[in-house]
Amino acid sequence: MAILWLASMGANAALRSTFTVDVNADCYNDGSTVNSGHCVISRGDVHKRAAVVTQAGKAYMSGIAGLSALEM
Repeated sequence: MAILWLASMGANAALRSTFTVDVNADCYNDGSTVNSGHCVISRGDVHKRAAVVTQAGKAYMSGIAGLSALEM
């Protein structure tokens, strides 16, 4: 169990380290009630990555790693 836990912590840290490129996002609401928020992401060198994360998302990922380390 400990080996799987350590592997999970390592995978989380590796994923967190891939989000290093800054992007600009322009978001707007089209007025409909379902899925009304849309964002256009302008990115220079981000075409190599498949995902974009917000500052809050990076903080959550860091928090998960920290809690996992404390529980260990």
